[in-house]
Formats: sequence, C-alpha cells, structure tokens
Amino acid sequence: MPILVPRSQRISTNSGKEGTTHEQVVYGYDLLFRSSYAAVIAPTGAWNLVYFQAADGSIKQARWYGEWTVTTILAPGRAVLHTPLTLLLWGPQDAVRLYYLNPNFELQEWCWDTRNGTDRKYDGALNGARVKVAPYSKLGAISFGGANLRVYYQGANNKIEEYTFGNSSWRKGATLPGDALPGTSLSFVNRNKWDAGTPSIRGYFQTVTGALAEHVWESAGGWRLGQFSIGSAPFLTPIAATSSPEKDFAKIHVYWLTVDNTILESVNWHGWKEPREIDNISIVNGNISATSFTRDDKTVDVRIYGTAQLNVLFERIFRYGVWEEKIHSISVGREITLDAVGA
Repeated sequence: MPILVPRSQRISTNSGKEGTTHEQVVYGYDLLFRSSYAAVIAPTGAWNLVYFQAADGSIKQARWYGEWTVTTILAPGRAVLHTPLTLLLWGPQDAVRLYYLNPNFELQEWCWDTRNGTDRKYDGALNGARVKVAPYSKLGAISFGGANLRVYYQGANNKIEEYTFGNSSWRKGATLPGDALPGTSLSFVNRNKWDAGTPSIRGYFQTVTGALAEHVWESAGGWRLGQFSIGSAPFLTPIAATSSPEKDFAKIHVYWLTVDNTILESVNWHGWKEPREIDNISIVNGNISATSFTRDDKTVDVRIYGTAQLNVLFERIFRYGVWEEKIHSISVGREITLDAVGA
C-alpha cells in the first residue's frame, strides 16, 4: 500500500548540478532515523558524495554522477549506532577521509584514494591511536596544504579538542576555548584554498548558555572565539557550515534549526549578515550537512542534506543566488512508494 505524502512538501527525485526538472513518485527508505550526514561536492560541481548510517548500523555512500548510486562502505557493527560523521575531500578531489566513532567511542578514519587512476578503500592510521571521545561527541574536520588534517571532537571534560595529522603521523593538538554544551553539534571549515600552506579555520558550536558561537584560528594569533554569535538557539540544534570563495573572497554559510525545525542561515561575506529562514518547510529535528562549490561565474552554490518527513534523505539546492523551491529526495535503500497527493 503506497504511503501518501502531501504534494505541498514539493518532493522530487531528480537532483544534481542543474537541479530538478519535474515532480514524480518519491520513496521512503531504510534510513536510520536521525542519522548523521557528511557531504562533499566536487570543486566543479560535477559529483556529490553523501555519507549516512542505515537502519542496520552500516555506513553507506550515496554518490551523484548523473544519477544517485548507493554503496555500503562499512559493515554493521563497525560504527556505533548514531555515530557522528564528518568528511574531508583531501587534495584537489582525489582523496576522501571519513571520520566516525566505533562502539568504544574511539575516533575512526575511513580512506578512499583515487589518485593517478587508483581506487583504494582502507582504514586510516588514526584508528591505531585509540582516541577516546565523549559518548555524546559530534565531529568536525578540515584539511590544508595537501597533507595536513585536523579532526575536532568533544572530550570527557566537554572541551572541544583537536587531533592533527602532519609529517605522516597523528598527534594531540589544541584544546579550544569556550564552554561547549555537552553533545553540541560541531562544524568546521577552512576559509583558505585546500593547497594553501596555512589554514584559516572557523568552527561552529553551541555553548552551555544555548548560544551559537565560533572558534577562530589564524596563524598570527592561534585559537580564539570569533565574532559570530547567536544569542539563543534550540537545545542541541544541528549545525552545519560550509565555505567557498565567491568573487575571490571566502564566503561562509552556517545553518541551524528553528523551534519549528525550519532551516536558518547566516552568511559571512565581507561581514556577517542577519540570519534568515531559507523557507518555511519543516524537517526532522536531526543532523544536517552542508557543502558548496564555486561556479565558473565565481558565485557559490550550496547543498544541504538531512532527513525530511517520512524519514527520507533530502537535498536542498542553492544556485544562482536563490534556493530551489523543491526538496530533492535521494534513494538510499529499500523503497517504499510515497504518492504525492493534495495541493
């Protein structure tokens, strides 16, 4: 028996660089409810990768390259149920690093290298470090200089901690300032180009007072709290940030949810702009992920991924300065037909 979904939710299955062209039947899937997501889009916008956890605990990859295809990359039991996820595109676009937690709440790294025509998938060296995190920790990560990685997590003392890779080894990095809410969402970006020798890091989190705040790292001054500040937000709201240059100046998009589970956006481009709702469509109060790229005309496109109503993985597209009116659904497992009905 098909499940009926209001047409007013504007769900479609056709998505990609050029967006949706028409509506058609959509589907629900065996997606872990409130799964974490980690997403990246190619610097050219030609393909997308979205990682998520399935209902059986496995970690899956949804890849867009003309159409969506889904593969399992980690078997059930490798990751703790409801693991956080964070993702790096290391190098120009030929190496992926996915970070997650195992059932012992230790940092784990999954690697996929396609350099020089190879196709290697393997566990990363970070797994051997046995880095223990708080059971409620979320994750963030950045890369720079082609071979330097940073992973961020919440420690047992609730401070945001850094673990770093450089010179072929992992080691403990800095303890970041600020009083983070236990279980806060984390999202980190590097404002500089991937091959720049030093990064310009921004990290977004929720404080113990419920405010949203920003970590800043610059080579001249180290870690400090930044200018981004939202006085209050829903308790443990999902946070997702992405950064790409627009007209050769770094542009940051930060997303979180309202009390009605609609998506709020704040943009930094030559200064922070006032937050605004991208639309009035409510999503599941779970995790979201954002990614972006710079078009040939030097403007920035954004993709947001999360869980829509009826437990469907969705994609929102921002292109040419406007948000697409439709929510795009992504096929991620066993299909259950959802018939669009109503106005």
